[in-house]
Formats: sequence, structure tokens, C-alpha cells
Amino acid sequence: MFSKKLFIELKNDATYLQGILRCLALLLLLISGKLFSQTPATLPISTGAMTKSALPQGFSQFGIGNDYSTNPCSTSLRFNDSGDYLLLNFTGVATSLSYKIKANTGTNTNDWSGIFTVEESVDGNSWTVLRTINSTTTNITTANAGTVFTDTPLSTSRYFRWTYSTQNNGNLAFCDVNVSTTSSGCTNTSQFPSTSINAPTGTTALTISTSQYQSSYNQVVVSTPSTFVSTYSGGGYITVRSSTYNGTIVSQGNSPLTWTATAAGNYFIHYTKNSLCETATVANTSSIQCTSCTSTLPVNDECANATSLTCGILNLAGTTVGTIAETAPGGGVYASRYGVWYTFLGNGQSTTISSTGTNGFDQEMTILSGSCGSLSLIISLDVGFSNGTETYTFTTTLNTRYYIYIGHWDSTSSTTGTFTVSRTGVTPATPSTITGASTVCANATGITYSVTNVPEMTYNWTLPSGWTQTSGGTTNAIVVTAGNTGGTISVTASNGCGTSTSQTKSITIFTALTAGAHNTTALTKCVGFNPSILTFTTVPSGGNGSYTYQWQLNSSNITSATSSSYDPDALLTPGVYSYRCKITDGCGNTVYTNPKVITIVADPNEPSCQKSPNLAAVCMGTTLTIANSSCTYGTERGESCPLEYSSSSDGINWSTPSTTVPVLTASGTINYIRVRVSNCSTCNASPWKTYSWNINAIPLTTTINHN
Repeated sequence: MFSKKLFIELKNDATYLQGILRCLALLLLLISGKLFSQTPATLPISTGAMTKSALPQGFSQFGIGNDYSTNPCSTSLRFNDSGDYLLLNFTGVATSLSYKIKANTGTNTNDWSGIFTVEESVDGNSWTVLRTINSTTTNITTANAGTVFTDTPLSTSRYFRWTYSTQNNGNLAFCDVNVSTTSSGCTNTSQFPSTSINAPTGTTALTISTSQYQSSYNQVVVSTPSTFVSTYSGGGYITVRSSTYNGTIVSQGNSPLTWTATAAGNYFIHYTKNSLCETATVANTSSIQCTSCTSTLPVNDECANATSLTCGILNLAGTTVGTIAETAPGGGVYASRYGVWYTFLGNGQSTTISSTGTNGFDQEMTILSGSCGSLSLIISLDVGFSNGTETYTFTTTLNTRYYIYIGHWDSTSSTTGTFTVSRTGVTPATPSTITGASTVCANATGITYSVTNVPEMTYNWTLPSGWTQTSGGTTNAIVVTAGNTGGTISVTASNGCGTSTSQTKSITIFTALTAGAHNTTALTKCVGFNPSILTFTTVPSGGNGSYTYQWQLNSSNITSATSSSYDPDALLTPGVYSYRCKITDGCGNTVYTNPKVITIVADPNEPSCQKSPNLAAVCMGTTLTIANSSCTYGTERGESCPLEYSSSSDGINWSTPSTTVPVLTASGTINYIRVRVSNCSTCNASPWKTYSWNINAIPLTTTINHN
């Protein structure tokens, strides 16, 4: 009772003095007999806003500061020092305790820092900790709404105490204390869902609704006395009544609530916020689980979880033991509400369904078509007796969904039992025509072949030699990689009732792709040569017949040259130009034409000859010429163009160029002969090379007289 720590982490004399003063104040309270002398509160308690000067009945405080005039309630108590506490004394049995706290920042920038303790006591002397809130491990929000804490006290407790054990930094605002007690229970008047729910008979939890309000109740039908746990995901209070919605209370308390149905019948589960029966319209999930049930709910207890009944399955063991009552097909006119489901897809052929009771079970077999929740009755059979067999043969419709429901023959009975179920049929029909390409590229990938899918069938594919299947397995559609040769693709369909005859498809491979041809005559030409258009003289052939063209120069693609012909540009630089066309077919195969090679050379250089006579000056009348055989000249184009000559007696007026070597008789003062490589083919003529001779006059004859 006097464990209040007044001297925690004393840091200076002022703090020490403050502790002494608090001890004196506490001592005075004890002497005056006022501590714990208040009239105890009567449960339940719900304070909402709280003020220091007008505490509700049963509450007392020590050291608490002036009230907060705002959140988390409109007025709130202020815990602002180590040792501040609030005490509650009450009568009755408390089943739940909740309170709201908001942290207010202290002198530092961080939020509150310290330890807040919640305790309970039977007699107000010996205390047990209900909760320790340490700022380093437990968050108290600074948001206006505050943080709500909920504790479950001992049934013998009659005191609660909230103490700011250690205040390091910041204050705590406190209000809205709620203490629930054992009550006369809560009664809602609105049922949701509007239909009754069958209580689970196995250990699997059953979700009742995901939109349950704390203002409604469920009607649960219990078939066998059992113990259940009812849960509301939003917490709160649960009241369970029997027979009628406002009938006798079976159990009540906070969620999750464990309760026992001592007899089969209707039970009503009411949801409220608390034991004060306050309501709320926030949707949460309601659920129920049987904790005493020993049987396991069959997996096919519901239509949505029907077991697949494939063709060829024989004497599959089944049971209705542990099922939950439901609306049986046919509106309850036929089999019992305690049954299980099987299903299959029709394949367009005849099938036979049979079920046989075991261990004395007299079962009824109902066959339907459609979908869960929208089923059409085909037939319901109850010919046999205990351990009897029900059998029905009919022609199914392709891809129609069928359901088989098996339960006790008496629609009003809750009897369950065991049985076997079988389904037989005829050999599957030959698969449909195989769809997919009949002619394919050699080694092509990603080729798809398929047949119409028939339910429950396994498809076995056979491929030509060298082909491989890359996906699809034994389904109705496969993906393959082709080989180098064609052949036959075949497929059969099989199920437990047999294997069909084969469906086949012949496959051929496209012939080899050939490039065709264009002009390939090699040429040697001079700079500036403009080649003729390159066009196919023999067109490409083979492959899949869908060709694309790409012309190349020296093995590199020519931009935009993608038609079946190409007109090259003039060639302005000496070099070797090799033109070819790359042909690609729809299979991705590629071939190349033989190249057209054009060698481009520079124009010829001027020749170098030897004049005759090879003198700078000659006498008048001397024969002048060029030694043609001595002429040399450079040409890079690989062919010889003829030399041509011209002569002049003054260097201005020249004779017409001719391939004949000029022969001159020296006259005048200077004579010229020039020579060049002529322009032939596509080459330009070379520059002129000019040779000259200076002409000397012949001396006159002198007569000497001798006397």
C-alpha cells in the first residue's frame, strides 16, 4: 500500500526535498483516515471526461496536477510528477478494465519519457501489477485521440491504482475509465445474417460474416452438444442465449468467448461494444469454432469444395460423418441435409455414376447440373436399402458441370455414414482435327499444335523424328521445335475409361532457300564511274516464299536498299566495290547472291617520253620526233589507253591531237611536241607532257679569194 517511490533517481537537494514533502502529505492523509475512505463505486463504471476537483464516486488521487481542458477527453487528469497516482475502490466483480492515455511533450523535443504502472489489489494493501508502460518499450501516442489500454483483472480484485512511477520527461493526460462486470447480458433485436447458420461439427473455424455490427446477433443451429469459441475480430462483448433471441443466457463475456451448448437446438450470439451493451456499426468478422468436436469436417462438405469424380474411378471411399447441416438439393425433399458433394465436367459421352452404402448406411444419390447456388435436378435415386447401391447412366453434355450429392435417404434425418462412389464410361472419342501449320521452317521454334479440349482427358502427342516438345505436356495444346525433316504429328485422348484412336496431321518442311542471281561481271573503271542498276536475272526460290531483300556494299547493309533491285551511286573514290543482296525468307533463313565487283582506279598520270634528238638545241633542218617506244606513264586502272600527240612551232598554235607520233623538221626559233594519255573508257585524259627544242640557224658560206 505504501510502495510509492518518492526518492527515485534523486539528482539534487530540491528533488530530495520534494520527496520529503510528498511523504509528509501522505502521512497526513493516513493520520486523518481519509486514504481509501471514499464510498466504493458500483460496477459497471464509465467515466468519460475526468476532473481532479470532482472525481467520480470511488476515485481518489494524490499529487495529480491541474486538469487538461482538452483531449483525449474534454477534460483529463494531469499526471506530471513521479509518484502521482489515481486510485479506484469498487464493489462487484470486474471482468474488464480500460482507460485512455495521451502523452504530452515535456521541456525537451522528445515525447514523454518514464514508467507508468497499473496495479490491482484485493484489499488495498497488497498490490499486483496489471500492466507496466515503459516509454522505451510501449508507445503512448501524442495524437489527440490518445491510446486505449485494456486489461483483464482478477475476479477478486476490488482496487485499481494508476501510478506515474518514474517521470523523466513530459506529462500524461488520463481519462475515460471503463470497468465492466458480470451483467444480465445484452440483447440485440437485429439478426444478421438473416438466415440461420449451422454450427461446425469439426474443428475447423467457421466464418459467419465479415460485415458483422456490434448491434446484431447470429442464429446458430447446433446439431450435437458441443463447446464453442465465438470470436469478434473487433473485440467487445458477446452474449449467448438459447431457444430465442432473448432467451436464457448461456454465457457472456469479452471476445473471444468460450461457451457450451448442452443440447441440440438454436443459439443466439449477440455482439456489443461492452458489458454496458453499447452498440457500434463498424463492420468486423464474426466466427465460431467447435473445440470439443472430435470428427473432422469432410473436405467436400460444401458444394464449392466438391471432390472431383474422374471417369474410371472405382469404389472411392466417402463419408457424411462430421458434416454440417445445409440446404440439401431439391429443397430438402430428397436426401438429408447432412451430405457431401462430388463433381465432374461432361465430355459429351455416356457415363455411369453409382454409390453404395457401407457399414449399414442407407444413402440417397442426387445428380444435378449447373453451378453451386444454381443447380438443376437430373435425378435423385433411393432404390436400395442399407448398404444398397444407387446407379444412373446418362449422356453428358460437353463442358457442362455436373454434381453428385450423397446423404442419408431421409430428408429429415441427421444420420450420417460411409459409402463408396464410382464413375465409369465409354472409351474417349478421337480428338478433333489438329490445328497448326502444315508446312514449317526447318528447326523453327515456338510452333503450337492443339485439339479441342475435352474435360478430364489426358492427351498423348507423337512428333516426327528430330522434333522436340517444349511445353504443354499432356494437355490439348503443345509447343514444339521442328527438326530438319517433316513427318506426322499424332495425338490420342485418354482417361480412366480408355484411350481413343489417333488424330494425325502431316507436316512438311519448306525447301532450301536459294538466292537467285544478278549481273556479276567484274569491272575496272576510273573515278566517277556510275554502275548500272543491279536487278535479278534469276529470282530467289525455296524457303517459305516470303522474301525480304537487303543490298550490301562490302558486306555492310546499304541504308534503305531493301527492294529487289538497286541503283548504285557514282563511285568517286578509288577502291574495290563489292555489291551483293541478302535474301531472308519467312523462316528466318538467309542466303546471299554472288557479288558484283567493281574496281575504281584514279585517272592516268602524264606520260614520260624521250625526245629525239635528246638535245636542248638543234640546227635548222634537224629531224625532230618522240621515241614512242620509250614512253612510260602511270595508270592505276589496269588498262592501257593510247597516247596521243600534238605539235607546235610557236607553243601557241597546236596541231590536232593524233595517235601518230609527229616528225618535224626543225625550223624557226623553237619547236614543240607534246604527248598525253588519251581519254578512253571512263577515264579522263592525262595532262599534256611537252617537249621543246631551240633551233639554231645554219652558218652562211664565206668565199675567200686567193690572188
